[in-house]
Amino acid sequence: MQTLHVSKRTLQSLRDSGVLPYSRINGKFYYKVSDLENLLTSNYSNLNSKDHGINRETN
Repeated sequence: MQTLHVSKRTLQSLRDSGVLPYSRINGKFYYKVSDLENLLTSNYSNLNSKDHGINRETN
């Protein structure tokens, strides 16, 4: 959780929706690094570095 900088509730939502696989041992949740990397990769958005999706007009 600290490494990911996300709340416990966000992790719970990802688990409940089946988006993020996990193991639970003695009440603690564990995640595979490869599953986290896959989640990040599949949701990565590469914005155009020129305008970052913002419509800028020049005067």
